[in-house]
Amino acid sequence: MNTRGMSPLIATVLLIAFAVILGAIVMSWGEKYIEEKAEFVNNKSEVGTGCDTADIHVVNIQGLPKVCQHDETLQLTLETEDHQVWDVHARVIGEKNTLVQESLLTAPIPQAGAANILIHTTGAGNIQQLKLTPKSREGRNVILCSKKAVIVENIRKC
Repeated sequence: MNTRGMSPLIATVLLIAFAVILGAIVMSWGEKYIEEKAEFVNNKSEVGTGCDTADIHVVNIQGLPKVCQHDETLQLTLETEDHQVWDVHARVIGEKNTLVQESLLTAPIPQAGAANILIHTTGAGNIQQLKLTPKSREGRNVILCSKKAVIVENIRKC
């Protein structure tokens, strides 16, 4: 019988080549799987957290914002949409002075809720602009959401 076997060197090279090809196939499949999972995790932010959800609006009645100046206070009504707003920061620009109040709320405004707010404007004169910036919660921190600020001008007398 004339049988010839494969040399051990060629057998080793073929086994290594087979292992590399099989590894490349598994890694390619695994990479696609991980990318799909990573996209799923990244899209989790679309559910909305932090400043993504901190939407406030001044209530409008008959097309006019419900903001008015009475003596040395501003009276307004804010509303939220789909999520709770933890607090609101206010900047009031008057003829005489600019005032800043870091916190307007005693309690968060609930989801789809509203709050009547009084802002003391002593020393500011006639109000030219009001900027309201919502604050939201990310983890344990309350953060200022400046991109979600609401600006009100042409404030009328009450």
